[in-house]
Amino acid sequence: MQNFDELRNRGLDVDSALRFTGGEDRYIIGLTRFYNAYEKNSNRIRNAYYNKDYEDYALIVHSLKSNARMIGDNELGNLAEKLQYAGEDRDIATIDLETNNLLKMYKSLVDFIEPYTSSDVEEGLSKEEVIKLLNELKDSLDDYEYEESLILHKKIAKYHFSPSQRVIYNDIKDTIEKFMYEEAIEMTDNIIKSIS
Repeated sequence: MQNFDELRNRGLDVDSALRFTGGEDRYIIGLTRFYNAYEKNSNRIRNAYYNKDYEDYALIVHSLKSNARMIGDNELGNLAEKLQYAGEDRDIATIDLETNNLLKMYKSLVDFIEPYTSSDVEEGLSKEEVIKLLNELKDSLDDYEYEESLILHKKIAKYHFSPSQRVIYNDIKDTIEKFMYEEAIEMTDNIIKSIS
């Protein structure tokens, strides 16, 4: 069992992140992906800022907001959200004031989580692959195939769901285990719609 106390002491909401991601192994994958995306994302934020491309700026800080919250850093997530709205509203004063702080916080977090990352993280499923598997899951549920449904659920868990999708996806397993197949099919349909 992984010890995340240092992350908790730094202020990360690890318990919420574990629920979002679906457990310790998935949390490590989330931390690793967050770490690996740093160079690309930080450069994109800088480029959008210097080029005054506020549309792209708002998009990338929106993504950072979601991903920071997914791994439990609500402070960085909240600042990214503030800058997302500033980008959308062309609030240049706020963008000028806070972008450097955002980048410093981002770098500090990435440096801090490095010991928790893994070089063994596989890339997740593609959008097309996960939709195909979700449809197979629906068919399996429709046929009341309990074991097959759980096997498919585990395969699909490799997909990099958004935090809100992950919550629903985790709930599907509980529904299957309670033999509530119609509810599980409806929830799976909702996930497919949100991905498509």
